[in-house]
Amino acid sequence: MGKIFYSASKRGFFLEEDKAIYEDASGWPMDALEISQQMYEDLLSGQSNGQQIIPDATGYPVLVTPEVDPKVVTAQNTDQFNRLLIATSAAAFPLQSAVTLGIATSEDQSALAALQQYAIDLANTDLSQNPAAFPAAPAGVKLPI
Repeated sequence: MGKIFYSASKRGFFLEEDKAIYEDASGWPMDALEISQQMYEDLLSGQSNGQQIIPDATGYPVLVTPEVDPKVVTAQNTDQFNRLLIATSAAAFPLQSAVTLGIATSEDQSALAALQQYAIDLANTDLSQNPAAFPAAPAGVKLPI
């Protein structure tokens, strides 16, 4: 690959080998700055991991971690919490019914206790954190998600 350029005004990368095509069309960006192959690869890697590429004060590209609105984080985590709690309740209901009717096996009782503890652990999850540290589902219990 030939020389690589970044344009702050276009917020994009341009290859020197395509310069004639750009000049014939909309034009080569006046603010195009040459960057190294390593910088280009680092920027794309960061972008694929959720970071954003923006120009710094000099026009060169840098990676930034986008800020997330705390209300959005809490709302997304609350949605996940609700899905997990509904699935936990659905898995626990037949086990609780078996206990109530006196027909539960020891495995049923153990699974119910694990689901009840899991529900308590879910309730103690800090939903304002990004990412929220949701507890792992109980081993051997399949949640209907």
